[in-house]
Amino acid sequence: MTGAAAAAADLPQLAAQVSRGVVVVEAWSQAGARTGSGFFLERRGLIATALHTVEGARRVRVTVPGRFAASDARLLAVSSAWDLAVLEVEWPAGEPYPGLPLDPTPLAAGTEVALTDFGLLGGEPSATPLTVRGIVSGAFGSPAGGGGYLLDLGARDGFSGSPVYRTDRAAVSGVLTRVHAPPGGTGPGGATPAVALKALVNGIGSALGGDRSLLPRLP
Repeated sequence: MTGAAAAAADLPQLAAQVSRGVVVVEAWSQAGARTGSGFFLERRGLIATALHTVEGARRVRVTVPGRFAASDARLLAVSSAWDLAVLEVEWPAGEPYPGLPLDPTPLAAGTEVALTDFGLLGGEPSATPLTVRGIVSGAFGSPAGGGGYLLDLGARDGFSGSPVYRTDRAAVSGVLTRVHAPPGGTGPGGATPAVALKALVNGIGSALGGDRSLLPRLP
């Protein structure tokens, strides 16, 4: 079996593993309500998502349809340059924790990837996780001098903040932070590399003076 065929065969199993860690993120601000995706990190109770979904929100709520009732979340840290946010929720005692590992290894152009989340269908989060597959087309620049991944796949509204992973492993290689699709349609996406998220998570709890990308916004 070729590498591509093996990856295709493994995807249903990998998607099932990843789906246990993905969440719906809802945020309310003066501008209205926004809905995106996110996923549990290995550090208990921490969730990664796209900053633009929760920025300026007065209230943020996290849900796993059918498994984790809506719970208010606290914003711990953000990176404006990378469009990342880390939230915190209370995880029920005694329940298996579905945290997903991060893989900071860079993705080369042509790498087959997938993302799994509760994207919007008809304006509402899907009742079951959605998985789409595509490839890394290349890189795009960042105002901070870094770079992210341009993904050729069928991204849609509500996908922002979802985990991007290689189709041969369940570790998260990036966070979807851009969706280039018309309202109600699908299109390419952009992802922030997992190495940027890992740095943000590692900085939580340390002094903020050395890294001004860590800016707590909500009490």
